[in-house]
Amino acid sequence: MFAGDILKTSFFYRRDNHDEWQQIYSPKFLEPHQLDVEDTYSVAAENTWHATSELDVVAGVSYDWRHLLKAEDFVDPTTATGTGTFIIYPLADGSALNGQAALIWNASDTASYYFNVSDRTRFPTVAERFSTRFGTAASNPGLKTERAANFEIGTKQIVGDWQLNGSVYYSDVSNAIEAVILPPPAPNGTTQSRNVGHGSYYGFEAEAQGMLTDNLGLGANYTYLFRHIHTPANVAPLQLTGVPAHKAFVWLNWNVLPSLTVTPNLSLASNRWTSNTAGTLYYKSGAFALLGVSLDYRLSDRFDLNAGMKNIADQNYELVGGFPEQGRTLFVQLRFRQ
Repeated sequence: MFAGDILKTSFFYRRDNHDEWQQIYSPKFLEPHQLDVEDTYSVAAENTWHATSELDVVAGVSYDWRHLLKAEDFVDPTTATGTGTFIIYPLADGSALNGQAALIWNASDTASYYFNVSDRTRFPTVAERFSTRFGTAASNPGLKTERAANFEIGTKQIVGDWQLNGSVYYSDVSNAIEAVILPPPAPNGTTQSRNVGHGSYYGFEAEAQGMLTDNLGLGANYTYLFRHIHTPANVAPLQLTGVPAHKAFVWLNWNVLPSLTVTPNLSLASNRWTSNTAGTLYYKSGAFALLGVSLDYRLSDRFDLNAGMKNIADQNYELVGGFPEQGRTLFVQLRFRQ
């Protein structure tokens, strides 16, 4: 719009439509359909100002809102306490104003630095508010939105044939949403998505990639993330699940022939907290190291053949309690480029 400025705008729309029913066989009964329908919208603008030949200033804002059209459940009459009636949850809407800003300093052709800050809201999903997860969870239609203030400092460097990236980040989270194991008189193992308190998440990541020889490249990245939640006294003890504190990925690119590249890789992750399928206790799922390899062969200017193997050692591991991940897996892909 002005000399030295680039303005971007966007509009986003999504509809979540969940249609649920089940056939009960003893005694025989077919539930009526239950619907959850919600629309989510966002309008946003971001402006980049090239303040100098080396310095960019970025500012953005968005307004997000959601409109709940239907939220239904059904009390099964075949159970001891069943009434055979619909539950119609209140149709509560939500909205949020989000902002972000960044400074980007391109110090030279081989070095750049950046600092960014943002303040954003995450709406709770339809599943987090209304799903009973086949009778293992309780609905929470009053679940509040989660909000986070995020700060990050990072750099990108080129040193000889190597590219180095690194960043440090911190997030201050309010109304953090987590699945909580409910105490009695709730049935054993019942969970509920709740706003569990104020969270502090921080860490850093680093990456390096470059050429060891003319036909052999090496790359590696590492991420450390620490998460802590300050729960109020009326919230049962909980663990933040699903994310390891340490994670790394290492790969080699070996150009065997001009048209053939072999890429062995190693994925590493430390323990992560999870819960058992009954929802009665938390435990650590265990660290793992997964070895893989892929081969890329250029058939022509437009076609590539990609094949390989994941989890070569057939390691037994899981990311969520009670749900083992894939073992040794072969894959073949054909890619077409226009």
